[in-house]
Amino acid sequence: MSEVGGAVATPHAAMRRLRAQGQTWTVYELPHVALVFEGAFEERHVCGYPENWRTLDNEELYNLSGGVADR
Repeated sequence: MSEVGGAVATPHAAMRRLRAQGQTWTVYELPHVALVFEGAFEERHVCGYPENWRTLDNEELYNLSGGVADR
């Protein structure tokens, strides 16, 4: 079973939170620059991210960060 958990509501529509690999990740967009994944101990930047990143399920979104969700 995947550890990528359900989305957490956030006050900003361009931000999402997900849980993967034992930590909570905050995901937000720096428009036309990068998609940022902030974890407690790590930050990842993804350039060339898809426009539909907000509609990806949590596992697809986490995999986009370069991580691989547990199964």
